Amino acid sequence: MISRFRVLASFSLPKRNLFVLSGVIREGLVDMGMKAELRVDDEVLFQEAVHSVEFMEHEGAGLSPCLTFEYRDLSQLSDWLSLPWEKQIVAVRL
Repeated sequence: MISRFRVLASFSLPKRNLFVLSGVIREGLVDMGMKAELRVDDEVLFQEAVHSVEFMEHEGAGLSPCLTFEYRDLSQLSDWLSLPWEKQIVAVRL
């Protein structure tokens, strides 16, 4: 089963080495260990295991479900932050 997560914002939590996608679960369930994938025009731009699912506030938007991902280094974080996340649908599956 494929779950769908609509991204509203992306940001990092440097003290925890986490990249965060904040948004809305549009369909299904999401859990740690599941694979998240961002495709744009049939090209896979991002494919990583979910580190955790948490509720966080970001820029005064209230609590939102968030998918977190551990990054290896600042170069990987920079690559992830540069992707066109806003309003994209991320597929999440086992």
